[in-house]
Amino acid sequence: MRSLATFKIAHIREQGIDLIIVPMNRAFGNLPASDQQTSTAELQAQCLAAKLAGTVVPVWDCGDGKMSFAAPQSWHPFFLSIDLRWVSDRLNRELHFCTGDAGERLAVALGLPQGLRRAG
Repeated sequence: MRSLATFKIAHIREQGIDLIIVPMNRAFGNLPASDQQTSTAELQAQCLAAKLAGTVVPVWDCGDGKMSFAAPQSWHPFFLSIDLRWVSDRLNRELHFCTGDAGERLAVALGLPQGLRRAG
């Protein structure tokens, strides 16, 4: 069985490093750490299949207008300095992917037209 997914992402270069910031739904924050890591690894693999360079960092609304994230420790100061509005303003691509039963991947990243870049 194939599964299809689409994510709006912010593919940015910060401090000379490519980052792929992926807004997730709030429920992502309630998942066990192992499930979050599995989802992040799958997103990273799909980004590689779509030929997007960078480290995937999921972000999500944790309530009270605050953003949570799953980023390498060295990036915590940067992610603590931004919020979901900042991320929303920088959404510039859509990642579309399909995963099949045998683990095959088909992924593509498309640029968003200028007028559709900002979500919400």
